[in-house]
Parts: sequence; C-alpha cells; structure tokens
Amino acid sequence: MAEQVVAAINALYRSDDSKVRHEADRWLDGWQSSSEAWSVANAILHNPSSDPEYTYFCAQTLKTKVQRDYEELPLDSVPQLRDSLLALLIKFGKGQPAVRTQLCLAMAALAAHLPAAQWEEGGVLRWLMERFNGQDADIAMSCMLELLTVLPQEADSRKISCRPERRAAFAAELRAVIPDALNLLTSCLSQPGETVRGQVLESLGCWLKLSGGAALPAGLQNSPLVGAALEGLEKDGTFHSAVDAVVELIWITVDPQTCVPNTNMTSLAQHLVMKVMALRPRFSLALRKAIAESEGRDGGHEPDVDDEFDDDEEAVKGMARLFCEVAEAYIQLVLSAQPDVLAPVEALLDVTAHPEQDIYSMSFSFWHKLSRQLTIGVIELQSQPSLTVPGSPIANNQAVNSTAAEQARRREFFRPAFEKLISLVRGRMRLPQGFQRMRSSEKADWRRYRHAWSDVLLDAAAAVGEQRALQLLLQPLADLSQASSQGKEFDWKAAELALHCVRSISSLNFNVNEPQLENLLGALPTLPLQSQPPQLSYTAALVMSSFAEWMDRSIQAGHCVGLIQRLLPVLLTALGNNASAAAAAVAVRDLCDSCGKHMGPCLNDLSTLYQKTLEAGAATKAAQAAAAAAAVAGPLGGPILTAAQRSAAGAA
Repeated sequence: MAEQVVAAINALYRSDDSKVRHEADRWLDGWQSSSEAWSVANAILHNPSSDPEYTYFCAQTLKTKVQRDYEELPLDSVPQLRDSLLALLIKFGKGQPAVRTQLCLAMAALAAHLPAAQWEEGGVLRWLMERFNGQDADIAMSCMLELLTVLPQEADSRKISCRPERRAAFAAELRAVIPDALNLLTSCLSQPGETVRGQVLESLGCWLKLSGGAALPAGLQNSPLVGAALEGLEKDGTFHSAVDAVVELIWITVDPQTCVPNTNMTSLAQHLVMKVMALRPRFSLALRKAIAESEGRDGGHEPDVDDEFDDDEEAVKGMARLFCEVAEAYIQLVLSAQPDVLAPVEALLDVTAHPEQDIYSMSFSFWHKLSRQLTIGVIELQSQPSLTVPGSPIANNQAVNSTAAEQARRREFFRPAFEKLISLVRGRMRLPQGFQRMRSSEKADWRRYRHAWSDVLLDAAAAVGEQRALQLLLQPLADLSQASSQGKEFDWKAAELALHCVRSISSLNFNVNEPQLENLLGALPTLPLQSQPPQLSYTAALVMSSFAEWMDRSIQAGHCVGLIQRLLPVLLTALGNNASAAAAAVAVRDLCDSCGKHMGPCLNDLSTLYQKTLEAGAATKAAQAAAAAAAVAGPLGGPILTAAQRSAAGAA
C-alpha cells in the first residue's frame, strides 16, 4: 500500500497529464478516508528515505485522521499514536517546518480527544514538557514553541470532531495550565534571536486570548512577557507578533463584554496606552506618505514627508489596529471626556483619514459606539430606577437632570472631533472622475463604498446634533451659490455631494420647523439640473424621497407652504432621463404616500407624472409611482384620470 501511495503522490505533483493528476487526486482522497491510512502514513513518515513531498502529504493525512476519524482507533492504539507523534516531532524538529506544523496540529487534535487524566503527568502540556526534557535544545525549543501556539488555537477548533462537552473540557484543561504555559514562555525569552522572541509573543497572544482575562497568574503586569511584547513593537522582526500580544493584553485589563476597567490592572492599562500612543508619530508619517501617493505624488520624495521608519502597509495596519483596540477597549474611560482621553480619539481620526480601505474601516466601529453612548445614554437612564431613594420621582428627576447635563458636557467635549470626522467623511464621498463612464458593476461597488461612509456620517451627525450637522453639510451649497453669483463655473459634483450627505442623515429626528431643511428643499428647483449630468437630478430626487415624511409633518404644522408644488416639476424633469428616472419614481411614490393629502393644488402635475411613469414601462419603481399618483389624484381629482388610465394604474 505504501508503494501505491508514493506512486499516487508522484503522479499528483509531477505528472504533466491533467487526467493523471485528477485520477491520482481522486484515489488519494479515497485513501485518506480509509482506515489503512493511519498505518501507511505513519510508516512513510518514519521512513528515513521518504521525500519531502511524501512526508508533508502523510503528515497532513495523519493530522486530518486525528481530527475527524479519531473514533476509528482502538483504545489500546491511542498511546502508540501519541508516542509515534512525539517521535516524529523530534525527527522533524530541525527540518521541514511545514511537516512539523502538521504534526503539532495532530498532537493538539489528539489532546482535544484525550482527557487530561490519560496523559500520565496530568495533562498534555506537562506530558510534552517532560518528554522534551533532555532532548536536543534546538529541537525541544522549536517543537515546544509551536505546540504552545497551536494548543490554545485549537481549543475551540471546529475542525476537530469531538463532542461539545469534550471540547469545553479541553478548553478548561488548557486554561488550568495557563500559569505553566506562561512560565515556559518566559524561560524561552532567554534564547537569542528575534525569531524565537516572535514565536514567544505569538504564543503569548494565543494563551491570553484563551484566558478571556481569567485564570491568569498574579503579577502578570510585571512579567517579562509584558515587557517583551511592548519592546517587540519597536522591532521589525517581532512587530506583528507583538501587535497580537499587546491587543490581547489590552483586553484582559477590561471586562470584554462591558469594557469596564479591571481595577487590578490599572497600572498595566496605563502602561499599554502610553506605549501604543507613542506610535502616533510613526503612523502620522506613514499617513502623510499614503495620502501623497493616493493623490498621485511620490510620497517617498515629498519634501515634507521624510519617513524615517519606512513602514510597509502591514505595519501600518498593525498600528491602526492597536489604536482602534485601545479606543474600543477603554471606551468607558474615553467617555469620561477628560483632556487625557483625547489622544486615542485623535489617533482614530488619523486612522479614518488613511486612504486604504483595510485601514480606515477599522475605525468605523469605534465611532458608532462612541456616538451611541453620547446620544442614547439619557434616554436609557430615564427608564432606570432612582439611585438614591427608590421610587422617589424627585430623586429620579434630579438624577436624570444631572445625567442630561453630564451628557451635554460630553457631547460638547467630543464635538470638535466629530466635526472633523464629518469633514473627513464628506471628502471621501465625492463622485470620482469618470463616474459617468463606469460600468454598472463599478458603479455598484462605488455605491457600496459610499453607503459605508454614509453610516459613519450619520453617527457623527447624531453626535454633533441635527442643526449643527446640517449647517456643516450645507455650507458647500452656500459657497457654490456665492461662486455662481460671481460668474464662476458651477461645480455639480460639490452640489451632488452636499445633497447626498444631507440625505444620509435623513433618519435623524429633525424639528418640523427646521428652517435649514425647508430652505434646502425649496432651493432644489433653482439648481441647474437640466444643464448638468443626471446624477445631480438622481440625488436631488432621493433627497425629496428621504424627507417625504418630514415634509408631511412640517406642512401639518404650518410650514413648507407650497413646497410640494415647487418640487413636482423637478421630478417631471428627472423622469425624462433614464439615468435619473428610477430615483424620481421612488420620490413620486414616497411623496404621494406621505403627502398625498396635501396635493390638492397639484392635480395637473400629478396627471403628468402619472403619464410619465407609465411611459417608463414595466419598471417596478415606475409602476409603483404611477399607482401612487393615481391613488392620490383619483379621490382628489375625480375625472382627471381616464378609465383606461385608472385601469393601467390598477394593473401596475
């Protein structure tokens, strides 16, 4: 059988015939599922003359068998398998790291199946420590460091086919030996070389993540491992492993569910924040370089960009990740709104300003959480019982008033940061050059990109307040109006961007007498829509759609008089262009649904809108708009629609 396996592996990796490779792959797949694979793979691995291709394939096979076919083994074969895996680890400890990794995963999978009591020394970690004691130091070091990494990683692996209760027991067994694992990692720090230190830090991060902040030894904050992790941020060879370790250190200093700080870890948290924030100058240089390159300039040769660190994109991602983890983990401290919490917030603004999606998108979660905390805290507290005299309405009112004042103070404290965020977000959502020439798939990708930024804009607008957000977002339109009055060319993309931004925050609770909104909607008919690309009409129509319900409430309150009559001709124009017809149809439908009772003076326009939407064909949005217009005009206008038109609208 071993000869057949070797021949099939040769055919799979070396044959030039695709049919032969396919047949070899099919045969090997069937062999891996057979019970013979245990002994054959083991024999090939122990054979000193086996080629690397054979040993890697068989190590992978053995790992897969332990993971998913463990129950095939007779109970008396399990100790033999364990001893064989150990012997193979020692054999491959100095060479073929890919084979060693597969064997370590197989040993971890065996530990997941085999309870700690059956490991003689009381658990897999102590058993391994005892067996590697006395082996060649380099072999023992390489094997133990990799095993110390994969064991906690595999604690919750769904690739291992074991029962849920056994998987939970395996994780608990590993948590019980976390102090031993950390002691072993500490002893490894004495070995020279960044490679070993990087492996130690990678393993440290895995054990800390497994701990969930519990079962950690006392005095961890003073451990050499913490110092090694922080020092690792300063060296290229250990930076990425150090980032993972520091992230896990950050999260053990707070409750991972509530982000409430652990008072026993205060000094560690302060030290971590200080070291992470010390990376800001380094990130700022990389940011300036990235912005220069995104603008078509050579960031490495810009006179004002001298990047002494020359970090690659992965290193920049690591720094951005650290800033985001600090801000999110310590959000309860950030919410204290004291001057010393500005550093993480400003670091997050830098992350948001980065042109790469993989980097700037890391910050979105923090902005959402901070905005929510600043805007819904008072509402939630109003439903809570009194913290002074239970059942006392006076005490409740005092608590709410005090909390409301504190919430207002916090919002004012963070207002400059959120206003800067609004400016950053607005700059990202301007239509790119050549948008009209993009393919449909490219436009769809762009709209998804813009939608993600719109969510961030909504969070920022909620934090600064509706009126201030409108003021900031409408300022470009005021600037355009002034420029046009001076005879300058109309920047339709700036106008479209402003309209889109206002539409993005339409879900906020605007007052029915908000003059900025009324002025904006009233100004839409004055825009040069017919002489500009249809995207401007498209966005203008969606603005009308988004604020249809607000217009209904405002008209009922005595505002926005005659506004609908001025808006319907804009939609008539938009319906005449294929590029804007869909948005115009949506606006017609929503205006008719929300403001139908106010449309008595608009019957002629409604009849024309009805005809236009029918002419648009069987498009769903146009059909819905025609039906909505007919539903409004019917009861208001009587015979203004013919029987044929009513029939068509009903069919739509």
